[in-house]
Amino acid sequence: MIMMKQSSYMRKIKEYSYPFFAATFGLTPFVSSVALGVFLLGHLSFPQIWGLKEYKKVLYLSIPYLIILYSSLYSYNSYEAVKFLFRTCLLFLLPFLMAVHKKELGDLKQLVILFYIYGLFVSCILSLIIGSYFFSVSGDIQVFLYYDLAGYLSLHPTYYSLYLIVGIVFLLFSKLQLKGLQLIAFLLFTLTLVLLQTRIAYIILGLLLLLKIFQSKRRIRIYWIGLLSFMIVFIIFLMPKSFKESKQIFPETSDYSALIGTQMENGITQRIWLWSNAIEQIKERPLLGYGLKSQQDIFKWKVHKEILMNETDSAYNEAALEVAQLNLHNQYMQIFYEAGLIGLLLFILGSGLVIAIAIKDRKFLFLLIYMSYLAFLFTENLLDRQMGIYFYSFMMPFFFLYTGNSSNPDYRKEEIG
Repeated sequence: MIMMKQSSYMRKIKEYSYPFFAATFGLTPFVSSVALGVFLLGHLSFPQIWGLKEYKKVLYLSIPYLIILYSSLYSYNSYEAVKFLFRTCLLFLLPFLMAVHKKELGDLKQLVILFYIYGLFVSCILSLIIGSYFFSVSGDIQVFLYYDLAGYLSLHPTYYSLYLIVGIVFLLFSKLQLKGLQLIAFLLFTLTLVLLQTRIAYIILGLLLLLKIFQSKRRIRIYWIGLLSFMIVFIIFLMPKSFKESKQIFPETSDYSALIGTQMENGITQRIWLWSNAIEQIKERPLLGYGLKSQQDIFKWKVHKEILMNETDSAYNEAALEVAQLNLHNQYMQIFYEAGLIGLLLFILGSGLVIAIAIKDRKFLFLLIYMSYLAFLFTENLLDRQMGIYFYSFMMPFFFLYTGNSSNPDYRKEEIG
């Protein structure tokens, strides 16, 4: 009898841990870590083995961990590699736990979406309230922008933008019944997204609105076209710095090194400098790369060596050594550098298989989330930081398992609202 009560109690913890975890992504990394602990407590207390067949459905989502595992075998820094292996084990563990417990829990999709929206709504309100306080003190509009706005809840602007993009996907393309709150949440998420000044997020938001225009009935397309036009004007004229920096992707000079250590240096030019140097270094070990977490040491050492061999000015030298300490800010390039061509092709193949299965099984909501995540990987190493690992490990397998039905011809109507 006691065992039955304990089992029922743990089952409730297990079930409620899904919406709880979903609600925490915008509410500081600490809160997300607590939610992860609750999730693991519920799933590891009474492990199941009868759901192992379900794991085949999400196996391809664990390929990033396979790449991490094999590239750790020849890592230059074994200590950092082992630490990273432990930190990223969620990429394998969470999909496995969700798969083997799925039959027991039933359909939690709508509840998870709802709590995700609520959590993100609270996050945006808190960030704007805190920003308003600092604005009243300093009078500086910067407190509402970029790192300042994201930093109030210990978030990174790129990760925060990803969370908001996924929230907008839910608001636009899932069957939510939030009435007036749905419109308020959409406007709030869009405003916060624009203030975060993440350029890849602007592009994805524009594509999502175009998809919504294409999907909408003719009589309401005009409203979505108007919203998209207003968003473009708002970004260009009210965020001129962001638009100006974006044009520097195609600078007048072909020597990107000249953009480091000068007034023209910004996030875009730093990334291009990192990528161009990484490509040159990869040419020395194209097949296997340099090994897991080796970029932290080898990349900077090679840059330092190049500085000593060439006559460059002190401003460039100082800036180059500082920027060389960063990761490559491109997950594909990072995989190429550390795991070589084999690792990169394995990642692309795994992603392609996931997309193919999702299309076959009509997992349209999952596809929007997954492809948005893949797009963000072009400008950020989301799988290198804990919040990116949490997000991928939870959101991707969950919506891969809980959406789609290839046997239901009307599923598209149910999935996308």
